[in-house]
Formats: sequence, C-alpha cells, structure tokens
Amino acid sequence: MTKHHSDVSLDLSGLLCPLPVLKTRKRMASMKDGEILHVIATDPMVAIDMPHFCNEQGLELLVQEKYGGTIMFWIRITPSHKAQNQPLQNHLHIQSTDDE
Repeated sequence: MTKHHSDVSLDLSGLLCPLPVLKTRKRMASMKDGEILHVIATDPMVAIDMPHFCNEQGLELLVQEKYGGTIMFWIRITPSHKAQNQPLQNHLHIQSTDDE
C-alpha cells in the first residue's frame, strides 16, 4: 500500500451507493482550497462514482488505488469546487423594477 499525504481521512467502509459520495461531499464543505481528503470505501461502485463526482465538481482526483476489497482516493479541494458549491443566495441577483 502506498502512503500519500492527506489533511483529512474519511473511512466510509461498509457504506453503499450513494452514501460514500454524499458523505464525501459533506466532509469537503468544511475543507479549504488545496487540502487533500483521503477517502476509504468498500462499495465496488465507488470506483465509478467517485471519479465522476470529482470531475463534475471540479475536484482534483490525485490518486485512486484498490487493495483487495478496499478502494482509496486522494482528492484535492480546488477553488473551482468551492465556487460551484457556494450557497444559492450568493448566486442570485434580484432586480427590482419600478412599474409605478
């Protein structure tokens, strides 16, 4: 097993789809740009779901490794991910018109 740097580790062993991705998303919400999350999972579908999630969210999937029934990911938080996941009210621009 290769040792990679991470700032936070998240063990999702035993959880089935979609929980590994949902819990990963929740954990990343409190992380800072540049930090690396190490995710450990055992659901075989996570090998497909996690890379897709990273791609859709603008995250940097640094490493994906499989050891027996355990799949591990090292994911870097990126500025584009943080921008995509701002609360909705930060993206709304309300324009008022005076019809009177």
